[in-house]
Amino acid sequence: MRKITLDESFFEGAVSFEKKDGLLRPWRLPFDLRRLFPPDNTLPEPAGKCSGVRLRFETDSAAVALEVAPGEDARRFDLTVGGE
Repeated sequence: MRKITLDESFFEGAVSFEKKDGLLRPWRLPFDLRRLFPPDNTLPEPAGKCSGVRLRFETDSAAVALEVAPGEDARRFDLTVGGE
């Protein structure tokens, strides 16, 4: 299996990205302006969860793997191949 490094061009639905330690985290609000939003974490923290963000690519590979950083909450991923 060939490993690729993701960049912003692979994502749909993200407003901005947080980049650190070789990781890329999609956000649903402008990451660099997150401190302008309510300070009680009612908006910025959920906006850092990438529900509704899609990772889209084309491949002729028979297998794909996604490596993600550990999270506090359980996460679910949907995989669609050929529209199904």
